[in-house]
Amino acid sequence: MAEHKYPTPLEWYYFMRKHYRAAKSFEDPARSGLGQPDWVKAGRHWNLAMAGCECTNYDGVEGGPDNPKHNGTWIQGFDVRHKSEQWRRAYFEVLMGSARAAEHLEGWVYDTRNMVAWSGDQIIGPSNPNRKPTAPTGVEPPREEFCRPVPYWRPADIYYNKIATMVGFTSSQNLQGAIGCGDWALAHSQPDVAYEKYKQAFDIATKNIPNASTIVDTSTGIIQTPSSATANIIQASTSMATYYAQTNNYANALPAYLSVLRARRAAPTNPPKTAPKRNKTIFDPLKMLFIPPEFPPVPPTGDEPFARSAEDDCEDAVLMTYIGEILYAINDHDSGLRWTRDAIAQAEECARDGRLPRKVQNKGLECAQIGLRNMKLMVAEMAEDDVQSAERRAQSWRPRWLGGGNRAGEDAQSKTVMWTKELEDLDERSEKWREEALRRLVFESKDETFNPIKWLMENWKRHG
Repeated sequence: MAEHKYPTPLEWYYFMRKHYRAAKSFEDPARSGLGQPDWVKAGRHWNLAMAGCECTNYDGVEGGPDNPKHNGTWIQGFDVRHKSEQWRRAYFEVLMGSARAAEHLEGWVYDTRNMVAWSGDQIIGPSNPNRKPTAPTGVEPPREEFCRPVPYWRPADIYYNKIATMVGFTSSQNLQGAIGCGDWALAHSQPDVAYEKYKQAFDIATKNIPNASTIVDTSTGIIQTPSSATANIIQASTSMATYYAQTNNYANALPAYLSVLRARRAAPTNPPKTAPKRNKTIFDPLKMLFIPPEFPPVPPTGDEPFARSAEDDCEDAVLMTYIGEILYAINDHDSGLRWTRDAIAQAEECARDGRLPRKVQNKGLECAQIGLRNMKLMVAEMAEDDVQSAERRAQSWRPRWLGGGNRAGEDAQSKTVMWTKELEDLDERSEKWREEALRRLVFESKDETFNPIKWLMENWKRHG
Protein backbone atom coordinates (compact mmCIF):
# COMPACT_ATOMS: atom_id res chain seq x y z
CA MET A 1 0.00 0.00 0.00
CA ALA A 2 2.81 2.37 0.88
CA GLU A 3 4.37 1.78 -2.54
CA HIS A 4 1.21 3.08 -4.19
CA LYS A 5 1.31 6.26 -2.09
CA TYR A 6 5.07 6.82 -2.53
CA PRO A 7 6.19 5.04 -5.76
CA THR A 8 9.87 4.19 -6.07
CA PRO A 9 12.03 3.17 -9.07
CA LEU A 10 11.79 -0.50 -10.01
CA GLU A 11 15.57 -0.95 -9.91
CA TRP A 12 15.86 0.10 -6.26
CA TYR A 13 16.56 -2.54 -3.61
CA TYR A 14 14.07 -3.19 -0.83
CA PHE A 15 15.89 -1.34 1.91
CA MET A 16 16.21 1.80 -0.28
CA ARG A 17 12.46 1.71 -0.95
CA LYS A 18 11.78 1.20 2.75
CA HIS A 19 13.83 4.24 3.84
CA TYR A 20 12.41 6.41 1.06
CA ARG A 21 8.81 5.62 2.03
CA ALA A 22 9.57 6.05 5.73
CA ALA A 23 11.12 9.48 5.12
CA LYS A 24 8.09 10.57 3.10
CA SER A 25 5.74 9.38 5.86
CA PHE A 26 7.62 11.16 8.64
CA GLU A 27 7.50 14.41 6.64
CA ASP A 28 3.71 14.14 6.39
CA PRO A 29 2.12 15.82 9.45
CA ALA A 30 -0.94 13.59 9.19
CA ARG A 31 1.15 10.39 9.23
CA SER A 32 4.03 11.26 11.56
CA GLY A 33 1.91 10.87 14.70
CA LEU A 34 2.97 14.29 16.01
CA GLY A 35 0.71 16.61 14.02
CA GLN A 36 3.89 18.04 12.46
CA PRO A 37 6.77 16.56 10.46
CA ASP A 38 9.18 14.43 12.46
CA TRP A 39 12.33 15.84 10.93
CA VAL A 40 14.69 13.76 13.06
CA LYS A 41 13.32 10.45 11.78
CA ALA A 42 12.74 11.83 8.27
CA GLY A 43 16.33 13.07 8.09
CA ARG A 44 17.68 9.73 9.31
CA HIS A 45 15.75 7.82 6.65
CA TRP A 46 16.65 10.30 3.91
CA ASN A 47 20.34 9.84 4.74
CA LEU A 48 20.02 6.06 4.71
CA ALA A 49 18.25 6.19 1.34
CA MET A 50 21.00 8.48 0.04
CA ALA A 51 23.64 6.04 1.25
CA GLY A 52 22.00 3.33 -0.84
CA CYS A 53 21.88 5.57 -3.91
CA GLU A 54 25.58 6.32 -3.57
CA CYS A 55 26.76 2.78 -2.81
CA THR A 56 28.00 0.68 -5.71
CA ASN A 57 27.05 -2.50 -3.83
CA TYR A 58 23.41 -1.51 -4.35
CA ASP A 59 23.72 -0.44 -7.98
CA GLY A 60 24.20 3.17 -6.94
CA VAL A 61 26.70 5.80 -8.03
CA GLU A 62 30.08 5.93 -6.38
CA GLY A 63 30.05 9.06 -4.26
CA GLY A 64 33.39 8.75 -2.55
CA PRO A 65 34.06 10.48 0.78
CA ASP A 66 31.22 12.90 1.42
CA ASN A 67 33.13 15.43 3.49
CA PRO A 68 31.10 18.58 4.17
CA LYS A 69 33.80 20.84 2.72
CA HIS A 70 37.30 20.30 1.46
CA ASN A 71 39.72 23.23 1.37
CA GLY A 72 36.82 25.67 1.59
CA THR A 73 35.00 24.29 -1.46
CA TRP A 74 31.93 22.12 -1.80
CA ILE A 75 32.02 18.50 -2.90
CA GLN A 76 30.66 18.36 -6.44
CA GLY A 77 27.86 16.20 -7.76
CA PHE A 78 28.26 13.00 -9.76
CA ASP A 79 27.48 11.85 -13.27
CA VAL A 80 24.17 9.96 -13.20
CA ARG A 81 23.35 10.13 -16.90
CA HIS A 82 23.62 6.34 -17.20
CA LYS A 83 20.77 5.89 -14.71
CA SER A 84 17.09 5.77 -15.67
CA GLU A 85 14.93 8.88 -15.45
CA GLN A 86 12.96 7.40 -12.55
CA TRP A 87 16.17 6.62 -10.65
CA ARG A 88 17.51 10.15 -11.19
CA ARG A 89 14.24 11.76 -10.12
CA ALA A 90 14.02 9.67 -6.96
CA TYR A 91 17.68 10.43 -6.15
CA PHE A 92 16.91 14.14 -6.56
CA GLU A 93 14.03 13.83 -4.09
CA VAL A 94 16.31 12.02 -1.64
CA LEU A 95 18.88 14.83 -1.77
CA MET A 96 16.20 17.53 -1.45
CA GLY A 97 14.68 15.66 1.49
CA SER A 98 18.07 15.47 3.20
CA ALA A 99 18.54 19.21 2.67
CA ARG A 100 15.08 20.00 4.08
CA ALA A 101 15.76 17.91 7.17
CA ALA A 102 19.13 19.55 7.71
CA GLU A 103 17.54 23.01 7.46
CA HIS A 104 14.72 22.22 9.86
CA LEU A 105 16.93 20.55 12.46
CA GLU A 106 19.10 23.60 13.03
CA GLY A 107 18.21 24.82 16.51
CA TRP A 108 16.06 21.78 17.32
CA VAL A 109 16.21 19.91 20.62
CA TYR A 110 15.43 16.42 21.93
CA ASP A 111 13.03 15.75 24.76
CA THR A 112 15.25 13.41 26.77
CA ARG A 113 12.24 11.71 28.36
CA ASN A 114 10.74 10.32 25.14
CA MET A 115 13.35 11.28 22.48
CA VAL A 116 10.83 13.37 20.56
CA ALA A 117 12.37 16.35 18.73
CA TRP A 118 10.97 19.87 18.94
CA SER A 119 11.82 23.21 17.43
CA GLY A 120 13.79 25.37 19.84
CA ASP A 121 11.21 28.15 19.64
CA GLN A 122 8.45 25.80 20.88
CA ILE A 123 9.93 24.57 24.15
CA ILE A 124 8.63 25.83 27.49
CA GLY A 125 11.01 27.77 29.71
CA PRO A 126 12.22 31.17 30.87
CA SER A 127 14.62 31.51 27.94
CA ASN A 128 11.68 31.27 25.50
CA PRO A 129 8.91 33.54 26.89
CA ASN A 130 7.14 34.07 23.54
CA ARG A 131 7.19 30.51 22.33
CA LYS A 132 5.74 29.53 18.98
CA PRO A 133 2.35 27.74 19.11
CA THR A 134 2.59 24.03 18.54
CA ALA A 135 0.81 22.07 15.84
CA PRO A 136 -2.63 20.63 16.69
CA THR A 137 -1.60 17.51 18.58
CA GLY A 138 -2.04 16.01 22.00
CA VAL A 139 1.74 15.88 22.59
CA GLU A 140 2.92 18.75 24.77
CA PRO A 141 6.29 20.46 24.14
CA PRO A 142 8.93 19.77 26.79
CA ARG A 143 10.41 22.09 29.36
CA GLU A 144 13.89 23.29 28.54
CA GLU A 145 15.52 21.43 31.48
CA PHE A 146 14.62 18.15 29.74
CA CYS A 147 16.11 19.14 26.36
CA ARG A 148 19.41 18.67 24.58
CA PRO A 149 20.43 19.82 21.07
CA VAL A 150 19.72 17.65 18.04
CA PRO A 151 22.72 17.04 15.75
CA TYR A 152 21.65 17.78 12.21
CA TRP A 153 24.26 15.80 10.31
CA ARG A 154 25.72 17.97 7.58
CA PRO A 155 24.77 21.56 6.70
CA ALA A 156 22.01 21.83 4.11
CA ASP A 157 24.22 23.63 1.59
CA ILE A 158 26.22 20.43 1.10
CA TYR A 159 23.17 18.67 -0.33
CA TYR A 160 22.02 21.70 -2.31
CA ASN A 161 25.40 22.13 -3.98
CA LYS A 162 25.48 18.44 -4.85
CA ILE A 163 22.11 18.86 -6.58
CA ALA A 164 23.24 22.01 -8.40
CA THR A 165 26.33 20.32 -9.85
CA MET A 166 24.86 16.87 -10.55
CA VAL A 167 25.40 15.80 -14.17
CA GLY A 168 22.26 14.16 -15.52
CA PHE A 169 19.68 16.15 -13.57
CA THR A 170 17.29 18.42 -15.47
CA SER A 171 17.80 22.17 -15.56
CA SER A 172 14.94 22.63 -13.11
CA GLN A 173 16.49 20.21 -10.64
CA ASN A 174 19.95 21.82 -10.88
CA LEU A 175 18.31 25.22 -10.50
CA GLN A 176 16.53 24.23 -7.27
CA GLY A 177 19.86 23.14 -5.84
CA ALA A 178 21.62 26.41 -6.73
CA ILE A 179 18.78 28.56 -5.36
CA GLY A 180 18.55 26.43 -2.21
CA CYS A 181 22.27 26.85 -1.65
CA GLY A 182 21.97 30.62 -2.14
CA ASP A 183 19.01 30.87 0.22
CA TRP A 184 20.91 28.92 2.86
CA ALA A 185 23.96 31.17 2.54
CA LEU A 186 21.81 34.32 2.73
CA ALA A 187 20.05 33.03 5.85
CA HIS A 188 23.47 32.41 7.43
CA SER A 189 24.75 35.93 6.73
CA GLN A 190 26.94 35.01 3.77
CA PRO A 191 25.72 37.48 1.11
CA ASP A 192 28.77 37.10 -1.13
CA VAL A 193 28.36 33.32 -1.30
CA ALA A 194 24.61 33.75 -1.88
CA TYR A 195 25.22 36.11 -4.80
CA GLU A 196 27.57 33.62 -6.47
CA LYS A 197 24.98 30.87 -6.10
CA TYR A 198 22.23 33.04 -7.60
CA LYS A 199 24.57 33.81 -10.49
CA GLN A 200 25.09 30.07 -10.88
CA ALA A 201 21.30 29.72 -10.97
CA PHE A 202 21.19 32.07 -13.96
CA ASP A 203 23.89 30.04 -15.70
CA ILE A 204 21.77 26.92 -15.25
CA ALA A 205 18.54 28.64 -16.31
CA THR A 206 20.03 30.02 -19.54
CA LYS A 207 22.45 27.29 -20.65
CA ASN A 208 19.87 25.58 -22.91
CA ILE A 209 18.16 28.77 -24.11
CA PRO A 210 19.34 30.31 -27.41
CA ASN A 211 19.89 34.08 -27.33
CA ALA A 212 19.32 34.10 -23.58
CA SER A 213 21.13 37.43 -23.25
CA THR A 214 18.26 39.13 -25.11
CA ILE A 215 15.73 37.66 -22.68
CA VAL A 216 17.29 38.45 -19.31
CA ASP A 217 20.15 40.53 -17.95
CA THR A 218 21.84 38.01 -15.65
CA SER A 219 23.86 40.71 -13.87
CA THR A 220 20.72 42.46 -12.56
CA GLY A 221 18.02 39.79 -12.85
CA ILE A 222 15.83 42.04 -15.01
CA ILE A 223 13.80 40.17 -17.65
CA GLN A 224 14.00 42.17 -20.87
CA THR A 225 11.68 40.09 -23.07
CA PRO A 226 8.76 39.02 -20.87
CA SER A 227 7.01 36.95 -23.54
CA SER A 228 10.10 34.74 -24.04
CA ALA A 229 10.89 34.02 -20.41
CA THR A 230 11.02 30.39 -19.28
CA ALA A 231 9.96 29.04 -15.91
CA ASN A 232 13.61 28.67 -14.89
CA ILE A 233 14.48 32.24 -15.84
CA ILE A 234 11.50 33.59 -13.89
CA GLN A 235 12.49 31.57 -10.84
CA ALA A 236 16.13 32.69 -11.05
CA SER A 237 15.13 36.35 -11.48
CA THR A 238 12.77 36.14 -8.51
CA SER A 239 15.55 34.74 -6.34
CA MET A 240 17.97 37.45 -7.44
CA ALA A 241 15.37 40.15 -6.73
CA THR A 242 14.80 38.69 -3.26
CA TYR A 243 18.55 38.73 -2.68
CA TYR A 244 18.69 42.42 -3.57
CA ALA A 245 15.72 43.18 -1.31
CA GLN A 246 17.18 41.35 1.68
CA THR A 247 20.51 43.12 1.26
CA ASN A 248 18.70 46.51 1.10
CA ASN A 249 19.63 47.08 -2.54
CA TYR A 250 16.19 48.42 -3.42
CA ALA A 251 17.43 50.15 -6.60
CA ASN A 252 18.04 46.73 -8.17
CA ALA A 253 15.32 44.78 -6.34
CA LEU A 254 12.38 46.91 -7.53
CA PRO A 255 12.98 46.71 -11.33
CA ALA A 256 13.78 42.99 -11.04
CA TYR A 257 10.51 42.27 -9.21
CA LEU A 258 8.55 44.40 -11.68
CA SER A 259 10.09 42.57 -14.64
CA VAL A 260 9.19 39.20 -13.11
CA LEU A 261 5.60 40.33 -12.56
CA ARG A 262 5.36 41.56 -16.17
CA ALA A 263 6.74 38.25 -17.45
CA ARG A 264 4.27 36.25 -15.40
CA ARG A 265 1.33 38.34 -16.59
CA ALA A 266 2.45 38.23 -20.23
CA ALA A 267 2.53 34.42 -20.27
CA PRO A 268 -0.30 32.43 -21.87
CA THR A 269 -2.67 30.50 -19.63
CA ASN A 270 -2.60 26.72 -19.63
CA PRO A 271 -6.00 25.01 -19.74
CA PRO A 272 -6.84 23.34 -16.42
CA LYS A 273 -5.88 19.69 -16.21
CA THR A 274 -8.67 17.25 -15.43
CA ALA A 275 -7.81 13.75 -14.33
CA PRO A 276 -9.82 11.05 -16.11
CA LYS A 277 -12.49 9.52 -13.91
CA ARG A 278 -12.09 5.84 -13.20
CA ASN A 279 -14.73 3.61 -11.69
CA LYS A 280 -13.60 1.54 -8.73
CA THR A 281 -14.07 -2.22 -8.80
CA ILE A 282 -13.91 -4.98 -6.22
CA PHE A 283 -10.63 -6.12 -7.76
CA ASP A 284 -8.78 -2.87 -6.97
CA PRO A 285 -7.38 -4.14 -3.61
CA LEU A 286 -5.98 -7.20 -5.35
CA LYS A 287 -4.42 -5.08 -8.06
CA MET A 288 -2.72 -2.94 -5.42
CA LEU A 289 -1.16 -6.08 -3.94
CA PHE A 290 0.17 -7.63 -7.15
CA ILE A 291 0.55 -4.82 -9.71
CA PRO A 292 3.23 -2.18 -9.11
CA PRO A 293 1.99 1.43 -9.27
CA GLU A 294 2.73 3.72 -12.16
CA PHE A 295 5.57 6.14 -11.53
CA PRO A 296 4.47 9.81 -11.73
CA PRO A 297 4.83 11.38 -15.19
CA VAL A 298 8.00 13.21 -16.10
CA PRO A 299 7.84 16.84 -14.88
CA PRO A 300 8.86 19.79 -17.10
CA THR A 301 12.54 20.65 -17.34
CA GLY A 302 11.89 24.36 -16.81
CA ASP A 303 13.38 25.30 -20.19
CA GLU A 304 9.92 25.52 -21.75
CA PRO A 305 8.21 28.92 -22.10
CA PHE A 306 6.40 29.84 -18.91
CA ALA A 307 2.64 29.25 -18.93
CA ARG A 308 0.20 30.46 -16.30
CA SER A 309 -2.26 28.39 -14.32
CA ALA A 310 -5.05 29.42 -11.99
CA GLU A 311 -2.65 29.08 -9.07
CA ASP A 312 -0.35 31.82 -10.38
CA ASP A 313 -2.65 34.60 -9.19
CA CYS A 314 -1.49 33.79 -5.68
CA GLU A 315 2.18 34.01 -6.73
CA ASP A 316 1.44 37.40 -8.31
CA ALA A 317 -0.03 38.59 -5.00
CA VAL A 318 3.19 37.61 -3.22
CA LEU A 319 5.26 39.62 -5.71
CA MET A 320 2.93 42.61 -5.35
CA THR A 321 3.38 42.46 -1.57
CA TYR A 322 7.17 42.60 -2.00
CA ILE A 323 6.88 45.52 -4.42
CA GLY A 324 4.63 47.40 -1.99
CA GLU A 325 7.15 46.93 0.82
CA ILE A 326 10.01 48.23 -1.32
CA LEU A 327 8.08 51.26 -2.57
CA TYR A 328 7.14 52.21 0.98
CA ALA A 329 10.76 51.70 2.13
CA ILE A 330 12.02 54.18 -0.48
CA ASN A 331 9.48 56.78 0.79
CA ASP A 332 6.95 56.40 -2.02
CA HIS A 333 4.28 55.84 0.61
CA ASP A 334 1.21 56.29 -1.57
CA SER A 335 2.39 53.83 -4.20
CA GLY A 336 3.51 51.34 -1.56
CA LEU A 337 0.11 51.50 0.12
CA ARG A 338 -1.68 51.10 -3.22
CA TRP A 339 0.38 48.03 -4.25
CA THR A 340 -0.12 46.46 -0.84
CA ARG A 341 -3.87 47.05 -0.97
CA ASP A 342 -4.09 45.44 -4.42
CA ALA A 343 -1.97 42.49 -3.24
CA ILE A 344 -4.26 41.90 -0.28
CA ALA A 345 -7.37 41.97 -2.48
CA GLN A 346 -5.85 39.43 -4.89
CA ALA A 347 -4.62 37.19 -2.07
CA GLU A 348 -8.04 37.26 -0.38
CA GLU A 349 -9.66 36.24 -3.66
CA CYS A 350 -7.31 33.25 -3.92
CA ALA A 351 -7.98 32.28 -0.31
CA ARG A 352 -11.75 32.21 -1.00
CA ASP A 353 -11.61 30.49 -4.41
CA GLY A 354 -12.96 27.00 -3.82
CA ARG A 355 -11.80 25.87 -7.29
CA LEU A 356 -8.15 26.09 -6.23
CA PRO A 357 -6.36 23.34 -4.29
CA ARG A 358 -6.48 23.85 -0.53
CA LYS A 359 -2.71 24.29 -0.44
CA VAL A 360 -2.96 27.28 -2.81
CA GLN A 361 -5.90 28.72 -0.86
CA ASN A 362 -3.87 28.50 2.34
CA LYS A 363 -0.96 30.27 0.66
CA GLY A 364 -3.33 33.05 -0.42
CA LEU A 365 -4.60 33.28 3.16
CA GLU A 366 -1.06 33.55 4.49
CA CYS A 367 -0.21 36.21 1.90
CA ALA A 368 -3.33 38.19 2.86
CA GLN A 369 -2.34 38.08 6.52
CA ILE A 370 1.17 39.30 5.76
CA GLY A 371 -0.17 42.07 3.51
CA LEU A 372 -2.66 43.20 6.17
CA ARG A 373 0.09 43.26 8.78
CA ASN A 374 2.29 45.36 6.47
CA MET A 375 -0.58 47.69 5.63
CA LYS A 376 -1.43 48.27 9.29
CA LEU A 377 2.15 49.36 9.93
CA MET A 378 2.07 51.66 6.88
CA VAL A 379 -1.29 53.19 7.79
CA ALA A 380 -0.28 53.74 11.42
CA GLU A 381 2.90 55.55 10.37
CA MET A 382 1.14 57.64 7.70
CA ALA A 383 -1.64 58.52 10.16
CA GLU A 384 0.86 59.73 12.72
CA ASP A 385 2.70 61.84 10.12
CA ASP A 386 -0.55 63.38 8.77
CA VAL A 387 -1.91 64.25 12.20
CA GLN A 388 1.37 65.75 13.39
CA SER A 389 1.63 67.83 10.21
CA ALA A 390 -1.93 69.16 10.66
CA GLU A 391 -1.28 69.97 14.32
CA ARG A 392 1.85 71.92 13.41
CA ARG A 393 -0.15 73.95 10.90
CA ALA A 394 -2.79 74.61 13.54
CA GLN A 395 -0.17 76.08 15.86
CA SER A 396 1.44 78.20 13.12
CA TRP A 397 0.86 81.93 12.57
CA ARG A 398 -0.81 81.43 9.17
CA PRO A 399 -4.44 82.57 8.84
CA ARG A 400 -7.32 80.15 8.26
CA TRP A 401 -7.56 80.88 4.54
CA LEU A 402 -3.90 79.78 4.14
CA GLY A 403 -4.51 76.46 5.87
CA GLY A 404 -3.58 77.51 9.40
CA GLY A 405 -5.42 78.10 12.65
CA ASN A 406 -8.81 76.48 13.18
CA ARG A 407 -8.90 75.02 9.69
CA ALA A 408 -5.73 73.03 10.34
CA GLY A 409 -7.21 71.83 13.62
CA GLU A 410 -10.32 70.62 11.81
CA ASP A 411 -8.11 68.88 9.24
CA ALA A 412 -6.19 67.14 12.02
CA GLN A 413 -9.43 65.92 13.57
CA SER A 414 -10.86 64.65 10.27
CA LYS A 415 -7.62 62.87 9.39
CA THR A 416 -7.59 61.20 12.80
CA VAL A 417 -11.13 59.94 12.22
CA MET A 418 -10.27 58.73 8.69
CA TRP A 419 -7.13 56.85 9.69
CA THR A 420 -8.76 55.40 12.79
CA LYS A 421 -11.59 54.02 10.68
CA GLU A 422 -9.15 52.44 8.23
CA LEU A 423 -7.12 50.85 11.03
CA GLU A 424 -10.31 49.41 12.53
CA ASP A 425 -11.23 47.96 9.14
CA LEU A 426 -7.77 46.38 8.82
CA ASP A 427 -8.02 44.95 12.34
CA GLU A 428 -11.41 43.45 11.51
CA ARG A 429 -10.14 41.83 8.31
CA SER A 430 -7.02 40.54 10.06
CA GLU A 431 -9.13 38.99 12.80
CA LYS A 432 -11.39 37.34 10.23
CA TRP A 433 -8.51 35.71 8.39
CA ARG A 434 -6.81 34.74 11.64
CA GLU A 435 -9.96 32.90 12.69
CA GLU A 436 -10.21 31.27 9.27
CA ALA A 437 -6.57 30.12 9.44
CA LEU A 438 -7.17 28.68 12.89
CA ARG A 439 -10.35 26.95 11.73
CA ARG A 440 -8.56 25.30 8.83
CA LEU A 441 -5.68 24.27 11.06
CA VAL A 442 -7.92 22.64 13.66
CA PHE A 443 -10.92 21.26 11.84
CA GLU A 444 -9.34 20.31 8.50
CA SER A 445 -6.38 18.46 9.94
CA LYS A 446 -6.22 14.76 9.07
CA ASP A 447 -4.41 13.96 12.29
CA GLU A 448 -6.76 12.13 14.65
CA THR A 449 -4.38 11.91 17.62
CA PHE A 450 -5.27 15.27 19.20
CA ASN A 451 -8.21 16.95 20.84
CA PRO A 452 -9.08 20.03 18.71
CA ILE A 453 -11.18 21.65 21.43
CA LYS A 454 -8.36 21.37 23.97
CA TRP A 455 -5.83 22.73 21.48
CA LEU A 456 -8.16 25.61 20.54
CA MET A 457 -8.69 26.60 24.18
CA GLU A 458 -4.95 26.52 24.92
CA ASN A 459 -3.84 28.48 21.85
CA TRP A 460 -6.64 31.01 21.29
CA LYS A 461 -5.28 33.59 23.71
CA ARG A 462 -1.73 33.05 22.51
CA HIS A 463 -2.76 33.70 18.90
CA GLY A 464 -4.57 36.83 20.02
